[in-house]
Amino acid sequence: MTCTFCDDMGSLTLRTHREVMSCYSCRYRFRIDFNNQTNGPCGICFEKTTLLTLPCNHTLCVECCKIIYYGIATTQQPIHWRKLPFPFWEDMDPIKYREYKKFRLKWLNTDEPYETILQRRDSLCSTRPSWMNTESFLDYENNLLQVIYSQKEWDVYEDQKFKGNGTCPYCKCKKILKV
Repeated sequence: MTCTFCDDMGSLTLRTHREVMSCYSCRYRFRIDFNNQTNGPCGICFEKTTLLTLPCNHTLCVECCKIIYYGIATTQQPIHWRKLPFPFWEDMDPIKYREYKKFRLKWLNTDEPYETILQRRDSLCSTRPSWMNTESFLDYENNLLQVIYSQKEWDVYEDQKFKGNGTCPYCKCKKILKV
């Protein structure tokens, strides 16, 4: 399940409002009473569907709201980082965590391609502490890097969405989003 508007998969924060799923972020930013839904023709796309009432009291269908305020995808949706296994290493303690973080920030620049990072990591095995080369830690590190790269891909996906101007198409009211 994903948020109808931002495609976020924050399952802990998702709420269902009849036809609409919303995450905490969208409920906070969007000044729309998602429980106040009506059915009828949208004045923008002319589809007879579920309408949401904007704070300026104009109504738009859910899809037009999504396009105008959040955008629609122009590229294929990547795997959301929340679908990946959570990085967990049972032997992690604060000292090892700080040591690994220092190592990762120095040697594993996540601005480089994923494959390059893995090759560099493998070439540095002899210089890393032995606990960083255990199978359980390498599994943790692989999961962590996959999550980091998945977040980056998701950010690119969000940036490439086709977005409207964020104003009511009837009155140009911009007070829809909380600042």
